[in-house]
Amino acid sequence: MSGQSVRPSQFITNYGPGALLETPEGPSVMADFDHCGLFADPSGRSPPIVRDITDYEITDQRLSNALLGGAHIFAIPTNDDLNVPGTKGLYRSFTFPQWSLCVSPAHRNNANVIYRLKYESKTNLTGCPECGPLPKSDAWQKARREAITFVRACPAGHLDDILWTATIKHKDDCNGQTFDWVGTGSSLANIDIVCRDCRASENMRTIFTSHWPCSGRFPETGSYRGEDCANRSTVLLKGAANLRIPEIVSALTIPPNDTPVHRILGRSKFQSALAGASALGNVDSKVAILKIAKATPNLLRSNEAAVLEEATEDELLGALEDLRKANSELTPHEMKVDEFNKLKTASKHGAPPMAAKHPSMPHWFEVVKKDIVEVERPNKTSIRITPVNRLRVVMVQLGYTRPVGDNKPDLVKRTYHDGVDTWYPGVELSGEGIFLSMPAGAIQPVGKHAEEWYAHWKQTGQPQHHPVFVWWHSYAHRLLSALSVDSGYASASIRERVFVEIDENTGRADGGVLLYTSQPGGDGTLGGLVALTSDFARILAGAEAYVDSCSNDPICEETAYKRGHSNGAACYACLMASETSCEHRNMGLDRNLLRENMP
Repeated sequence: MSGQSVRPSQFITNYGPGALLETPEGPSVMADFDHCGLFADPSGRSPPIVRDITDYEITDQRLSNALLGGAHIFAIPTNDDLNVPGTKGLYRSFTFPQWSLCVSPAHRNNANVIYRLKYESKTNLTGCPECGPLPKSDAWQKARREAITFVRACPAGHLDDILWTATIKHKDDCNGQTFDWVGTGSSLANIDIVCRDCRASENMRTIFTSHWPCSGRFPETGSYRGEDCANRSTVLLKGAANLRIPEIVSALTIPPNDTPVHRILGRSKFQSALAGASALGNVDSKVAILKIAKATPNLLRSNEAAVLEEATEDELLGALEDLRKANSELTPHEMKVDEFNKLKTASKHGAPPMAAKHPSMPHWFEVVKKDIVEVERPNKTSIRITPVNRLRVVMVQLGYTRPVGDNKPDLVKRTYHDGVDTWYPGVELSGEGIFLSMPAGAIQPVGKHAEEWYAHWKQTGQPQHHPVFVWWHSYAHRLLSALSVDSGYASASIRERVFVEIDENTGRADGGVLLYTSQPGGDGTLGGLVALTSDFARILAGAEAYVDSCSNDPICEETAYKRGHSNGAACYACLMASETSCEHRNMGLDRNLLRENMP
């Protein structure tokens, strides 16, 4: 990819294979991992930049085994990681879309022209017929600057140019390849697409609202050939929000898997070596573990040999047992319940129980018990405020969906396979957070709005429809705004992680929320959030102050939740947060439910 910088965290949360990027050289689509240039090309023609993907492994056994089916996680290597200049492009992209719209004022009849580049000679290309042939480089640059803004996509994830030649019913077997864009104004109904040869035409609004055969193409593979697809494709603007939705799973690193020993022994290289040694019964002591670790090529990094040497035999064998237990398959909700229970335990007893032995490799999770506070609310509800001084979150992009048309979108998985194992792209983030919880059963929302949510939960069984979840999710969004005033972080930099544990027999539930900020790397953040713990009563009061009103009232407050909707009373003026903050895409919010059940 040329001319566009993407941070690893942006790659996971916003971009990735199949994403459209606007670069200085024109729009392009990010390649899949088989064609991105980092790894060996399937054809064998391109030498790989990354020769050993395990050098970039992100260790998280719970996430790998529970949600990824045993697949591994890798970090997208950066220019700094590879010691190459920041101006050098590492990740390949493919030109897309290929059709262009020339808007030169010199055209006859003042019409704009839809065209596609074609070879005029070895040195010249013809693009816009009004502008004539140009030297290859100039024609290419002009076509990329003028790339058309419309594409077509289907819910199976396919993406392609609009087949402009098929949008018009040509006259007399005409096969015209260029078209006039006739008309002006913001409404597509004012635009006609006219064949420059036979002058047959079609209205742009009709083209935009019609459904077209799907080509079955994935442009991120670099191929123009598609697969068979029975879906009908939809015309979209290439900047449409629903053109590509990344599908992301994430996990907190929680005790006991948060120690330096766990992160070393959890690597795929060690696990492979361990599997061979275990078959021979050769893993039963510290000596055996150290021998395997030192004999595994490129396993140990800076200071890690010292970490293993300083660990006791019980710590090493215990870590191996913890990693074995992490092999069970869980649903995303079950993983979050596990995290919720560990956070509740830390909110009572602190974590970890002792300081890390090696200063350069601290624990990934830390709660200091003496810093935990209880805040009484006006309705005698007690909220426990637990500062999490150190935390680690691993986010993995499974692939993407294209929710267009009427059918449910398919997940298009985008992974790399090294010949042995499957790898998903991810990013590890270190930071700090504040965990809020209440005594068991303290919040059980009542009222007509809660009843509607509860009925929906009974119907779907989805945790995010339970009124306790909706309460905590709505409360968290109020807190995001209040925290940004004092923490030094913009609200878009603070993320949420909402928890709910439901008794399926009684329907009662407990919930909580972790509000955290993080950044790539192991150093974490600067303590702006956890420093607010002692003054959190004022922050809670600020978050609750404007629950009764919204600048969009009465329209907002009169929006009662109905089954099939995403939200109740919620808009960007009162509850909705930025995409970077909300892990549920601003769904499952209801200000009415919240204000009827204030703590």
